[in-house]
Amino acid sequence: MDKLKIAFFVSELAPLCKTGGLADVAGALPEALAAEGNSVTVFCPFYAEVARNLDKLRLKAEPIIEAFPIWVGSQRVTIGVHRVQMNGFDVMLIKCPELYDRNGLYQDNGVDFADNLVRFSAFVQASLEAILLLGLEFNVLHSHDWQAALVPVTAKIRYGEYPLGKLPHAITIHNLGYQGLFLPSEFQYLNLPRTAYSIDGLEYYGRINLLKGGIAYADAITTVSPTYAKEILTEEFGAGLEGMLRYKQAKLSGIINGIDEGDWDPSTDEHIPMQYSVDSLAGKKACKEALLDEAGLPVELTRPLIGMITRLATQKGLDLVVDAAEALFAKDLALVILGTGEPAIHDALLKLSEAHPDKLKVILKFDNGLAHRIEAGADMFLMPSRYEPCGLNQLYSMRYGTIPIVNPVGGLRDTVVPYTTENARNGTARGFAMECYTASGLIAAVEHALQVYDDAGEWDRLLRYVMSLDFSWRASACEYEALYRKLISAQGAM
Repeated sequence: MDKLKIAFFVSELAPLCKTGGLADVAGALPEALAAEGNSVTVFCPFYAEVARNLDKLRLKAEPIIEAFPIWVGSQRVTIGVHRVQMNGFDVMLIKCPELYDRNGLYQDNGVDFADNLVRFSAFVQASLEAILLLGLEFNVLHSHDWQAALVPVTAKIRYGEYPLGKLPHAITIHNLGYQGLFLPSEFQYLNLPRTAYSIDGLEYYGRINLLKGGIAYADAITTVSPTYAKEILTEEFGAGLEGMLRYKQAKLSGIINGIDEGDWDPSTDEHIPMQYSVDSLAGKKACKEALLDEAGLPVELTRPLIGMITRLATQKGLDLVVDAAEALFAKDLALVILGTGEPAIHDALLKLSEAHPDKLKVILKFDNGLAHRIEAGADMFLMPSRYEPCGLNQLYSMRYGTIPIVNPVGGLRDTVVPYTTENARNGTARGFAMECYTASGLIAAVEHALQVYDDAGEWDRLLRYVMSLDFSWRASACEYEALYRKLISAQGAM
């Protein structure tokens, strides 16, 4: 069978624009698929952030369609399309300054843009129209999260008479907690027949639910880990969509994310003060010393240093960290936290850092360079997530010889083999796992890690083992390619 022609539809794309892990996947998976000989085109809005990063990266966006109109409800919107060639694949940037030339991708100062439905309805309609105008041919369409979930809905309803409308569609749920909920009065902006607003489509308890619509119309539904694919069938993790997902279970699968090994490699990382590898670990000690100094913490190299890089939210278990803090800081350790999120958690962490300035440093911002230095300089990495579809930081951590401490849910369960007597004996342990989702469970997992850390020989063995693991996108890309071929074969589209 010939190599595939694949279209991706994403709302963020590293390194051009990013708020979270979706951007990393959107940048790395197409590259891995292209490396296997496939042709991949990624559609993404042309945000102000994209323009700034194109300049920084010295990439040129070539205009290939100057202007064409689409209708979003009764609003006429003018669209341009610019093409960027990046890492073996094409990026089609959907340009509309009135919709995308803003500070922030989805929000301004933590508040969603009021016209987000208009913005992402326009993105989907413009992307599909651009495919027709440019005469692009694909074998499969792959949309990601709620912002692009209208792709299978719109393609099948509005473009059913074109080959475009008959192509197989996959949709990936990166985080079921975000579904794209809007008032029914905004339905006009979708340019769809009213029949699409039904219990079998976009309607959800009297509101529009974009992700539900994508799930309803897609031919395959994927999540970013096998365990999360099972968890979202339950009431605890299904976020209200567990009934529909159980109904669509035959189409549901989980494929674990990989990491960009070019960007996350301690032997070549330009963000860290001294590079190192599994065969030459002196640089890791130097990175720890530099990180402690940068964080303004006492430079005590024998004291274990724990890192966190996360959204500061209850979903990420920060409420447990706050509750466990006094017990943790009674121990001989230090903690560096990087991220932003819920104001109440900001305040609680800042108060703790004031009370324990020699144990805790909190940096309330996103800083990519510092994220790399924390991964390199920390001894352990804490991820006590309430739920975690996949998680990437535990993978980055192991690549950098930084041992993860996790709540074993979703992708954390799939990637972090817990340190038990048996797993230590057979050499498969990769980190430490909480036995219950409580502050005491978090404390016990940290204490377990500290006990093993005190055994220098065992810690060195563990560190070297996790650094030798392969977390590249190659295996995941092969799984996605197999899924696409299965869809194509089932629909006779190739």
